[in-house]
Amino acid sequence: MSPIASVESAAIGAAARARTAAVPLAELNPADPQGFVDDTVGYVFERLRREDPVHRSHSPIPGIDTYWSVTRYRDIMQVDTSHGVYSSEDGITLMDFRRTEVADVHRHGSSQA
Repeated sequence: MSPIASVESAAIGAAARARTAAVPLAELNPADPQGFVDDTVGYVFERLRREDPVHRSHSPIPGIDTYWSVTRYRDIMQVDTSHGVYSSEDGITLMDFRRTEVADVHRHGSSQA
C-alpha cells in the first residue's frame, strides 16, 4: 500500500470511528447491513466491547424485536458453555429467511437467482 493510500485509509477509518461514536448507544445496531457493506462493523463492536459488552439491540426486521449482542470473548464463552442458563431455543439468526424468500418470490416472481 502506498503512503498516500495508507493515509487515505486511516482517514476513512477515523471518520467511520467518529460516526460510530456519534450514534447514541441505545441506537447502535451491530447487525446493520451497512456496516458489513462498507467494512465498518468492527468499529461498532469495538465500541460495544468498551462501553456495553452485553448490548441489547432493536432489530428492524419484523418479528425479531430485540436481541442481545455479547461482544467480549469471556462473556461469549460463558454463554456458549452454560446451556442451562442461556438458550437459543428461538434461533440465533436475525433474519427470518423463509419470510425473506417468500418476499423475494412475490417481488421477483421466482426463488431462482
